[in-house]
Amino acid sequence: MSPARHLDIAADDPEEYEGRLVIVGDAEYVIGPCVGQGGERFVHSLVNRRTGLGLHLIKILRHQATAAQKADQLGRNLTRLRDMGLPTVDPAQVVHGHGGVFEVEEAAGDMEPYAEELQRIRTALEAGRWTECEEVASRILAAAPAHVVALHALAIARARQGDHGTSIELEHRAVELEPNVRLYWGQLLESAGALGAVHSARDAFAVLRRKWPHDHRWNELGVQLLLMTGRPDEAAALKAPGSADLARQIRKETRDRDRARRHLEAARRAAEAGRAERAAKELRAAYGRYPKDIDVAFNHGIALLRGGRYTQAHDVLVGIVQFVPPAWRDQCLGTVGFALALDSRDARAATIFELVVAELDRKVTTPAGSAEAVEAMAHPVWDLPVWPVWWRGDSVVGERSDRAAAIVADLVRRLDAQGGAPGPLRRLSRAYRQGLADFLGT
Repeated sequence: MSPARHLDIAADDPEEYEGRLVIVGDAEYVIGPCVGQGGERFVHSLVNRRTGLGLHLIKILRHQATAAQKADQLGRNLTRLRDMGLPTVDPAQVVHGHGGVFEVEEAAGDMEPYAEELQRIRTALEAGRWTECEEVASRILAAAPAHVVALHALAIARARQGDHGTSIELEHRAVELEPNVRLYWGQLLESAGALGAVHSARDAFAVLRRKWPHDHRWNELGVQLLLMTGRPDEAAALKAPGSADLARQIRKETRDRDRARRHLEAARRAAEAGRAERAAKELRAAYGRYPKDIDVAFNHGIALLRGGRYTQAHDVLVGIVQFVPPAWRDQCLGTVGFALALDSRDARAATIFELVVAELDRKVTTPAGSAEAVEAMAHPVWDLPVWPVWWRGDSVVGERSDRAAAIVADLVRRLDAQGGAPGPLRRLSRAYRQGLADFLGT
């Protein structure tokens, strides 16, 4: 038997669609039998190769020249009906690939051999019997660990009982196996939002907006997330139900953020001109106007640190660690650590620097000592935390000095005099002296 070929819409005859492979996002599917065709679309079942489950239909449009326009218009029409309160099917995901345009629509297929168990799960969820749902879903997963429907059901049950951390882990596993079911991403967004896991929530919402732009049911959560992370302009652009009070809040925060940004730009110009006091004054004004802006808060914290106001710097910076892009979390934590160490809060500083080391270790995802790892470490985001001058939004400008290394070394000496510095802190201090090889295992 010849190996399966990938779908080529431009070259394949519709009679050849069955058995072809299709890649949608990070998942690969096998096209199943034709289940219907009309004037516009050839409709086939679609089976995920990793899970073996058929949770989708693929709809290949006959007239590819106008396929994208027609698919987009259908999505808009369905959304308009839903926004009017009328029941509709979910708008399909429109995919550009395999030589053309096609739609992927969620539709439950054959659930054997667990159809009876899944019906029990649905009934239990509707009735709020979370323990029963967990028990049945766990039995399915014991026999079929990649059964994403059971994973999703278990995630819902855990979330409804307040265990959002476990729910996030389960949904992460579900979307890794099956990234094209919106309810999985929606539950991940809800649980991450409830737990305050900002980056997981933001990533989930970004996927929902990208893959299903006409489905607005999670936009209200998205608005709350965007306001929490200081992005009122993006919140204003979302179509979401909400009260007049929420609309006023968005308008006010947008004005406040714009004013804060003007102060931030004035501070940047003053800093570049060497007018540190003027820069600090503008940053105080920016932070007072809109403290949720990450760029404003980070730079205000840096100015406080460099001005010797270590306690205030800590208080500002510790509030934004969870909102800083993950690639720069080690730098933000390091800046918090510098403030604590200079404020003689040694035990707390050591704990923060241990988190810095954990972040550096987390970044090493390629084999230790490999060319890929060495190349990755050459990128600025792999640097050790620097004594900061300015946060640009996507990078940190650091002072060309040994100030950061000296702060960590002094902290190690003080803790040694008190009974011994922790191993991760010693490792960080050694890296400042000898370079990053220790983190690569070279």
